[in-house]
Amino acid sequence: MKNMSEKQNLPFQTDWHCHVLPKMDDGAKHAAESLVMLRMLYAEGIRTVVATPHYYAHRESPREFAKRRQAALEVLLQEAEAQRAQIPKILLGAEVHIERNVSALELSPLANEAGILLLELPFQKLKPWMLREIENVAYGTEFTPMLAHVERYLPYYSKADYAALWTLEQIVFQVNTTFTEHFRTRHMFKSLVKKDLPLVLGSDAHNMQSRPPTVRKAERYARAIGAVEAKIYR
Repeated sequence: MKNMSEKQNLPFQTDWHCHVLPKMDDGAKHAAESLVMLRMLYAEGIRTVVATPHYYAHRESPREFAKRRQAALEVLLQEAEAQRAQIPKILLGAEVHIERNVSALELSPLANEAGILLLELPFQKLKPWMLREIENVAYGTEFTPMLAHVERYLPYYSKADYAALWTLEQIVFQVNTTFTEHFRTRHMFKSLVKKDLPLVLGSDAHNMQSRPPTVRKAERYARAIGAVEAKIYR
């Protein structure tokens, strides 16, 4: 049975959302870049990274995606061994774009080892069918939905849209560690903490240039306002 009621103390030691696998999507371009990202995360105290390359159901099946993902991981681990790199443990997951009927897929290749399925909402106004897809995962499967970077929908969502999200049960909300950069996203993070919703952080890192894997500034801010990370288990 899924349970999100327990919490664990900071520091945040898991990066729940990271595009670190080489040549999988618009993230790391090659294994060398992946290792630089992973070394940076390790230096910032991250000990587990959930690799979450983008998954689009209209492009490939979950099994085809899983084969590509495994091949990318093997290339990365070979490079890490060759360089004797100290890096976090890597768990395999996906950032699943919410499309109609995506909840009816065989989702097990897309979920991570903790039974979490990271879902990315479309960047548009929230619609009832999107909420239904999330609820279908929450109540119709063995997996727990985690909603990716909820702060990034601020340009698209009304207060009512967000209120609909916050009332969903058996859901974990992921916030990008870049939330500290803007007043509105800091305000949202404070609101989530105040509501005591199940909450985790993820770097959503893609590269070392425009979207590097920074974590500790967000952790310090979260610690200062008394945030705790949701304890994730099945």
